[in-house]
Amino acid sequence: IPGYRIGGKTATSEKLPRRSGKYIASFLSFAPAENPQVMALVLIDEPQGVYYGGTVAGPVMQELLRNILPYLGMEAKYDEKEAEEAAELKTIVPDLLGMTLNEGKNALFQAGLSARLETEGETITGQMPPAGESVNKGTKVLLRME
Repeated sequence: IPGYRIGGKTATSEKLPRRSGKYIASFLSFAPAENPQVMALVLIDEPQGVYYGGTVAGPVMQELLRNILPYLGMEAKYDEKEAEEAAELKTIVPDLLGMTLNEGKNALFQAGLSARLETEGETITGQMPPAGESVNKGTKVLLRME
């Protein structure tokens, strides 16, 4: 995660009985690496398809820490390259109020975001996070429809 020094270890464990084709994928992490304040463990029991800890549990841990570290007030410390990478991961939430669902989804897609419906309807009457907020690309915007 740009701006943070994080330590971690992946693991892939085969469940008993052996050769059952069932696994546990995991990722243990701590941050900041030089003075740990947070430790987290992600366990995925019997993942489908790919079952390696780094492939399955790693992205979950990354998203978890991307949210936890700033929430706990741990400030990112960027070098020049990381600052550029971090800027590329952020986007501004567009104003969707009054749009149809298709218009709103299109605006979100262009901003690198996606939609999650809270209610059904024809017009967007509410959104969370609000318009103008800076968020990570890939964030789901909750839409209220009427």
